[in-house]
Amino acid sequence: MINKLFKSHSFLISVQFVTLLAFTLLVYGAIGITTSDKDFAIILRNTNISNLIIWSYWWPLIIVTAILFGRFWCTICPMELVTSLFGRIGMRKKPGGLLKSGWVITLFYAIILIIGIHTLAIHRIPQYMAFYMLILLAVAVIAGLVWEKRTFCTHICPIGHLLGLYAMLSSKELRVKDQNVCKNCKTKDCISTANSYKFTGRSCTSELFPPKIADNRDCILCGQCHKSCTKDNIIIKKRKLAADLFTNVKLSWAEIAFFMLVSGFVIYEVLSEWKVTKKLVMATPDWVNHSLHTSGNLTGTVKAIVLFIILPGIFYLLFAAMKRAVSGESWKSAFTQLVLAV
Repeated sequence: MINKLFKSHSFLISVQFVTLLAFTLLVYGAIGITTSDKDFAIILRNTNISNLIIWSYWWPLIIVTAILFGRFWCTICPMELVTSLFGRIGMRKKPGGLLKSGWVITLFYAIILIIGIHTLAIHRIPQYMAFYMLILLAVAVIAGLVWEKRTFCTHICPIGHLLGLYAMLSSKELRVKDQNVCKNCKTKDCISTANSYKFTGRSCTSELFPPKIADNRDCILCGQCHKSCTKDNIIIKKRKLAADLFTNVKLSWAEIAFFMLVSGFVIYEVLSEWKVTKKLVMATPDWVNHSLHTSGNLTGTVKAIVLFIILPGIFYLLFAAMKRAVSGESWKSAFTQLVLAV
């Protein structure tokens, strides 16, 4: 059933137009609604329909779907539709080394987490959230106009690494049915540059070759290879849960830094649920803020930097150093195993 839907030339793109409409309505529902009262901002977080949908439903839902089905959100994401459409009329420049390194995704996410959430409270103040969504849309448009293929999805989207991480836990995977069919294929429509800018049935614009896909991190399940493959050799199939974690996963330094950032955020969110543990976890950032005499929104910035960058960095560095001293492995290998374990 799912493979039939992915082969359809109209179904998935129709869903994307629906999510684009939903995106527009969510922005409309948040624009103009703001406050400088921190207590009232907490109320707005749970009463403004746009904020409620984004942070209480959409955000946890994309994590759950990534764990269950892989990067399924990317399948219906309106940003993929937007950047692909503008890419058809863009300059089609090749992304440079910085974009391909993965650091843009990590830095983009860090800015959202530190400045957006913990400084400006975009998760509580609807208008700020709307501004963030419009900025994201603008970045998707600009990326489509400037760089080739689907650079926004592959190298810029701030949740790209996050969904890739959780997709490794999925019991679903997109692979080829028969490696020999791909080997003997003369046209290789799934990677042919002649198909890169078709409306549907495009070749993979995530720079992947289906028979060479090793894990779930990078495939965004857009379904284009399903439609472009003339041999009907692409399939989404079941596999063992978290199968990717039992392979020789190699992470880039950008991915390692991203996962360190996320682990700091998750630990903070969990420990903040109880007064005693929250007091403990806030001891260091409170001391730093007191020492620096920070005030206002800047205290949130300092808190986020300490909790999500400095403390996780120290933790991982110490344990990686111990692991490296015992096993003699490289720094990258030690960090990779630690972040995957955590």
